Amino acid sequence: MKRIFGEISDPEKNNSPDSEEKTLLFEKGSQLIRDENQQCLIGVATDDGNEGGGDVASYKNLRVAFAGEMINFQTLCHEYGLDSQKVSSAELFARLFEKTKLKAPIHINGIFCAAVWDKQNRTITLFSDRTSGFYVFFYTVTNDSFVFGNSLPDVLDISGVKRDLDTQALYTFFVNGYVLPPHSLIKTVKKNWPGEAVVAQYQEGHGFHITREFVDIIPFAPETSGHTVRFNDFEDLLGEAIKDQMPENQETAFLLSGGIDSSSIVATASRQTKAPLNTFSAAFPGTSFDESPFALFVAKKYACNTNVIDMVNIQSMEQLPEIIYAHNEPTLDYSCLPTYSIFSYVKQHYSSVFGGDGPDHFFGRYYPVAAKQSVYYLKPLYQLMHAMTKKEAFQRLVWGGSNSLDKSYFGLFFFPTWGTKKTEQADVLFTGSVKKEAYPLDCLLPGDLNRRSTSYKEMFHRTVFMDTLVDGAFGVFKKIGSMSKLTNLTLRLPFFDRRLQDLIFKLPLRQRVHGNFLQALLDKAKSKYLLKYGMGKKILPPEVIRKNKGGFTPPLADWLKINLCSYSSKQILSPVIREADLFNLDFVDQILSEHQKGVGNRTTLLFMLLSFDLWYRFMIDEKRKPTSEDTYSKILFHQGIDLGIQG
Repeated sequence: MKRIFGEISDPEKNNSPDSEEKTLLFEKGSQLIRDENQQCLIGVATDDGNEGGGDVASYKNLRVAFAGEMINFQTLCHEYGLDSQKVSSAELFARLFEKTKLKAPIHINGIFCAAVWDKQNRTITLFSDRTSGFYVFFYTVTNDSFVFGNSLPDVLDISGVKRDLDTQALYTFFVNGYVLPPHSLIKTVKKNWPGEAVVAQYQEGHGFHITREFVDIIPFAPETSGHTVRFNDFEDLLGEAIKDQMPENQETAFLLSGGIDSSSIVATASRQTKAPLNTFSAAFPGTSFDESPFALFVAKKYACNTNVIDMVNIQSMEQLPEIIYAHNEPTLDYSCLPTYSIFSYVKQHYSSVFGGDGPDHFFGRYYPVAAKQSVYYLKPLYQLMHAMTKKEAFQRLVWGGSNSLDKSYFGLFFFPTWGTKKTEQADVLFTGSVKKEAYPLDCLLPGDLNRRSTSYKEMFHRTVFMDTLVDGAFGVFKKIGSMSKLTNLTLRLPFFDRRLQDLIFKLPLRQRVHGNFLQALLDKAKSKYLLKYGMGKKILPPEVIRKNKGGFTPPLADWLKINLCSYSSKQILSPVIREADLFNLDFVDQILSEHQKGVGNRTTLLFMLLSFDLWYRFMIDEKRKPTSEDTYSKILFHQGIDLGIQG
């Protein structure tokens, strides 16, 4: 997967790449484009031969870099009267930008990003597609230049800014689970939302003026007519999305979890070809969330060549330093471990793979949050529920209930991670050097998410919007994009096809979540209704339709108990973290003890600590990319913990 980077310099200071890091980045494995006066330098870089579309182009006064995929490239070339054999993606985007300006992204079907330097107006504009989170931009302004890139290390290396930790962002990460735009964990570095354009204009004598604007967003509260979509129409569009992403002249693989989403893709693709599909499934034997038996039902029905990979040993913990670094920022999602494992396994045999990610978020998995929100604005019930949340025994009953949507949404993360007994524990984790105040959800999110409403339907659409942009773009989707980049495996995601997304986001509520209001409130409605009970009943084995939703979770809780929890925080956390005086080590020791004794499941919180520790070590302290030699067991061995792997 390629990435964009660049630097727009103050012309009066005539900057040029001069540091060793800049020289390496600008010259190794990169396509570059420069202005004659050296004010603009934009490139598309490649890591270790990674595949993926990307190029640069000059067109009139525009200098453009494009990375990602235009599924509708041929169609757009035809519309503009261009020869698709002679024009690049970057040049095509330049023509789109010339004609439509900030609306250029809405014409593209694909997962992508672009950077456009308008020489005449001395403006650089950064674009990311509206949902994936694969190509978020980091950016910073120094005294001399505006630096940007999809990779945080690129931005830090080029700009040379101090790698000062934003402790408020750190606190936000541990309280909410994410660091959301415009913030990053580096004080002077910002980032954008999917679908948001960042415009930096050079103003003589004043430097760079930055504005941000959502230019391509998912339909927000779109239901007006209640038009019902036929099952066949949905199936046909999914088939078109698969066909358009199918690579020419090479075999590809299919991830098959046994869930509805990946099973629907395998079933639909199988009906398009005579050759058997090559499927890969993860198995978690002995766990309640193992879906591999259901994957075998689907594989047997469609005569697939089946590969089942045992994930119970969590061997990918050895690659944890590389996994975290590939995310650009620490993560709470330890399903990145089996994701890396299965991607690595598939890459040994194929260069691309189809996946079923998307429907959980797009169809509205957190519909109970929306129902509780609409109840909260009915005053008597609000007062009752508010009183209940103060009583420990009822806190879990009203999970996801608050007087604001963002608090309700982030509560879904907070209670499982911190428990219901002492919500103030988040404050106890940190020392006085950390600012203990979470950043609010950015006010630039359109639609005023917290506006009061008693309409379940309206709150449902707001919840889908938030979940797609938060846990989608900066959680699940970011994870698979990062692991795709790390393993050099090209991802094909039919549910991210713009036409299919538009159809899903415009479905009437009853075709996304089927059931009455009480069922929604109690989490008993039928979710993904059109996909599961409409199309799915027609093409999938009945066992898959009837089963409960599984998961993709490694047995990390047991691994932590066996390997780490008997040690102290002074051995588990690196010396540089301890010297930074960010965490209350006595409280970390308490968490380790609770997890080992089974007093509480602290898996997510402990993984976040390990994740942040590794991120801080390589991104801030050592300022380097970890290699395959930087195994986790070797790092722990030097800190006094022997996993039995090192000699």
